[in-house]
Amino acid sequence: MKGQNQGEYNKYEFLRTDYLAFELLSPIHFQTPRFKLEYNRSLARRWDASLTLGYGNAHLAPSYVKDEDNYRLFEIRHAWKFQLIRKGSFRYFLSLEGFYILHKDTYHDSYIYFNDEIGDLFFKQADFQREKLGVLAKSSFHFMLGNRLGLILYGGLGVRVRNNKFSNVVPLSLSMEEFEDEFGFNVKYNQEEGKQFSGDFTAGVRVSYVLKFR
Repeated sequence: MKGQNQGEYNKYEFLRTDYLAFELLSPIHFQTPRFKLEYNRSLARRWDASLTLGYGNAHLAPSYVKDEDNYRLFEIRHAWKFQLIRKGSFRYFLSLEGFYILHKDTYHDSYIYFNDEIGDLFFKQADFQREKLGVLAKSSFHFMLGNRLGLILYGGLGVRVRNNKFSNVVPLSLSMEEFEDEFGFNVKYNQEEGKQFSGDFTAGVRVSYVLKFR
């Protein structure tokens, strides 16, 4: 922003910043923990673009979440953002984001869901791969907490295509009984083989650090 000194915000202009942001909750996600870092660049008076990278593996995951050595996850997201509202150090953005996730793991003593007619295949061990590709419409609230630090709250809805693959399966038995996980839910995001198209949802909290004011 022209004529702006560090830490001073002209309330009559849009606040333009290049920043890094770290996701707070993703490292302790109960299914797929990962570290996520976003780089955001201001391109014009209201327009920003960002790139987010995420990575997780069994050695970085909390012990109560993952006990497998083969857990790995890679994530990439690219977003275009429009700064709709600016009031002092508060900003509100609308954005469109595309993403890709690759998740690999080795599961023990679990099952593969086929359908209600075939049932579930219980196995002793199996290698698992999940690919997820989608697009989200998001809104985000940005709060400057000081000269450089900020807080970002965001949420979004969209669509995605998920493709699950199992290999090197060591089968145990086939059952028509409905299987529930330890929490009592029918969770099929990592038990159902094949492609699936559906809606998608995201929400999170990030801490940001301003690299440059424009």
